[in-house]
Amino acid sequence: MILKLIIVLSIVLITKSTDGNGETSTETVDEENYIYKIENIEANFQKPSKTNNNIRRLRSNFHNPYVNLISEIIGTGFGSKNLDFFDFLRDKYPLPGGLKTPLPEYDFVIIGAGSAGSVLASRLTENRNISVLLIETGKPEMLLTDLPAMAPYFQSTDYAWQYYMEHQPGVCMGMKNERCFWPRGNAVGGSSVINYMIYTHGRPQDWDRIAANGNYGW
Repeated sequence: MILKLIIVLSIVLITKSTDGNGETSTETVDEENYIYKIENIEANFQKPSKTNNNIRRLRSNFHNPYVNLISEIIGTGFGSKNLDFFDFLRDKYPLPGGLKTPLPEYDFVIIGAGSAGSVLASRLTENRNISVLLIETGKPEMLLTDLPAMAPYFQSTDYAWQYYMEHQPGVCMGMKNERCFWPRGNAVGGSSVINYMIYTHGRPQDWDRIAANGNYGW
């Protein structure tokens, strides 16, 4: 536990950009540089040729060289065929009640321990007389997945399914072949593990529709 705390504090401290006096550094942009940057942004988002293949960098680079170094080090263990050096940082999920193996049968079996599956399992097990088996093919969460700054890195590892959106007219027009990269979480917690800890509340109409269908408890 102490080691985990030290690692978190180290990453938080080195990601703070400071100048030599320890004060937060700022960048002054004059009008000429501002116009130059805007022109470059517009050039980078020109509609690509339809003949090009989808091209995406292996992962997003961080603005801090120390965090880049950390991500490179932990990256050596994230391949499915490699020994995971940081396995000791992963959350452990022992079977309840001191069980050594799963039960021969369960009242409910939930496939996928994502944002929805995990909540559903938690709600069902509020009744202690009900047994629930929650199955997940992805990795357990770990200390570093709790850091929002690491989300771009984990989106390009085994923690995510490397999906691309299908082509839709008028959508993702600034991307190669007009298809956006759409990583989905492959971990306990699902896509909430790789979404920068962003919380998106559903529209009131969505909740009203769920209630109208009879799911009043949700």
